[in-house]
Amino acid sequence: MPVFTVHYTYDPSPEQRAQRELYNPAHRGYLRELMSDGIVLAAGRYANDERPGALLIFRGDTAEDITARLRIDPYIVHGLVTAADVKEWTAALGPWANG
Repeated sequence: MPVFTVHYTYDPSPEQRAQRELYNPAHRGYLRELMSDGIVLAAGRYANDERPGALLIFRGDTAEDITARLRIDPYIVHGLVTAADVKEWTAALGPWANG
């Protein structure tokens, strides 16, 4: 099954940061559910807080499938993600490499 990277871009304003902290438990809970189903392989925010965002790695059939799952992420539902860039990724080495 294909692997996809998702780059989340967050609004850097202090108000939006406070909202992310408020919805973080629901966001992480949703991702944990997907992880237990084998859909989310890894997720985490970038260390550089000047351009806040996160990288998520999904396994799915199509980019549209991943996009549909993202639509119900609490961060997206509450408008905390300004952009979600989904790309199919071909891992050449490592635990998610195909062959």
